[in-house]
Amino acid sequence: TSSPASDNGNDDDPPPETTQPARPAPAVTATFTLRDFEQVWPAIVATIRQDVGPRRHALLREASPVAIENGVVVFEVPAHMHFHLEQLKSDAEIANAIVATGTDQIGQPVRVEFRSAGALPPPSPEDTGHAPDKDDLVKAGDDDHNDPAETVLDILGGEIVSDSGGSVT
Repeated sequence: TSSPASDNGNDDDPPPETTQPARPAPAVTATFTLRDFEQVWPAIVATIRQDVGPRRHALLREASPVAIENGVVVFEVPAHMHFHLEQLKSDAEIANAIVATGTDQIGQPVRVEFRSAGALPPPSPEDTGHAPDKDDLVKAGDDDHNDPAETVLDILGGEIVSDSGGSVT
């Protein structure tokens, strides 16, 4: 009976082994700062020009490293340069060249992301908020006073004028 128990124990061992290698990968987080990356950025750009050519280099020149978020170097492209941004996002060769050269220069794993300048950062995992239900919303200035005519008069600063017959004009 001890051999089936040991067989079951062996059957139980492989699943933890398969999950354990996946755990260290996220733990390898970059410890370099934006300042560290900015110091090696000119050397990275020079190397990349040789690797990817002048057209791609011209696209890359429009991107600037602006932050390190969860170990990812975030590059921003001016908001009016949609074409450049889309080309940078879709060109794996540029991203791979930055990753390879950046990793060599910094000595740590580098990952990259491109976004438009002025774009909101991605929501954090702690952000679990959602939009409130319509029924929970309170209308601005809602004081049980919903007469449209009075609202228009209040906004426009007008008044209701009636003729001698009592009709409103």
